[in-house]
Amino acid sequence: FPWSLSSFYWQAFLAGLLNTLLVAVIGIFFATILGFTLGIARLSSNWLISRFATVYVETIRNIPLLLQLFFWYFAVLKAMPAVRESFALPLDIFINQRGLMVPRPLIDQEFTWVIVAFVVAVIAAVAIARWAMTVRTQTGAYPRPIIMAARVANAAVTFAMSLLAFSLLAALVPNMGSAFTLALVAAAVLTALTFTPFAVYARPIIAFVLTAVILSFLLGGMFAGVPALVITIASIAAALVLAWTLLDGADARATEGKFPIALPLLVAFGVPALVYWVTGASLQFELPVLNRFNFAGGVQLPPELVALVFGLSIYTAAFIAENVRGGIRAVSKGQTEAAQSLGIKEA
Repeated sequence: FPWSLSSFYWQAFLAGLLNTLLVAVIGIFFATILGFTLGIARLSSNWLISRFATVYVETIRNIPLLLQLFFWYFAVLKAMPAVRESFALPLDIFINQRGLMVPRPLIDQEFTWVIVAFVVAVIAAVAIARWAMTVRTQTGAYPRPIIMAARVANAAVTFAMSLLAFSLLAALVPNMGSAFTLALVAAAVLTALTFTPFAVYARPIIAFVLTAVILSFLLGGMFAGVPALVITIASIAAALVLAWTLLDGADARATEGKFPIALPLLVAFGVPALVYWVTGASLQFELPVLNRFNFAGGVQLPPELVALVFGLSIYTAAFIAENVRGGIRAVSKGQTEAAQSLGIKEA
């Protein structure tokens, strides 16, 4: 939110207040996701994941926040190249000394209904989850309609994610005929796998393919001078670690006492997708284009905003991770299992 030296005091105060709220909202979102993930990772039985999370938490939270902000602003962002030599990231994102240039979303009037449908669907998903938890607390089991719907939702989510993963994989392989057909067959096979005793392998396979493809895409755009073979090997190695971690904890998560998370996910994202298709809504993006001296189009995020969001998110995530780990550790061994046997919901 801009302001100038000719602005009134209340305009400068309002701009500062709005900028603070903007940084806080964005930082809370990323810090919560990163902190919760790291907190769970510290308790992982995977040695590599657990040690990485431990080193991150113990290092980041013992470095002063101001020093970290100086690092991100002066050592990272101010060290970026000039505008005409900007780093081109995937998805038409550019970064240089003037900040981060990202595409600007352009929506039509019909897309408003998609947003409304998403809000209503999220509320409905939460209501369904709370109702199912209440019934399980009273009876010791989830309602049968929830169980049946959860199986269908799990298959639908598995099919959608596997189709996305293998479609992206086929797009990276040159001269691959019938790519969509092969992706469709692979998605159907993994979906059928969810109804067999080998269902625990479906998620790790999808995570492996999706992670390998996304990392290859991102690293290929960020490090254009690095040989493709090195990027491919690094992406596959990271994807293998993630798949191994998911498979390592698959048996522990595949219990009857856990709420079927696929059902609220399908409700929260399936309903807006259906509304998007029915209403014919349009979602386009205005891409940033390099002119003679600066970028035109898109959204330009100033380096001060990017440094604050990065620094605050990474710093706060370390404390959130410790809170998550401490909260889980505070539960005595055996109490979780005893509570599940009594039908008490997880919290």
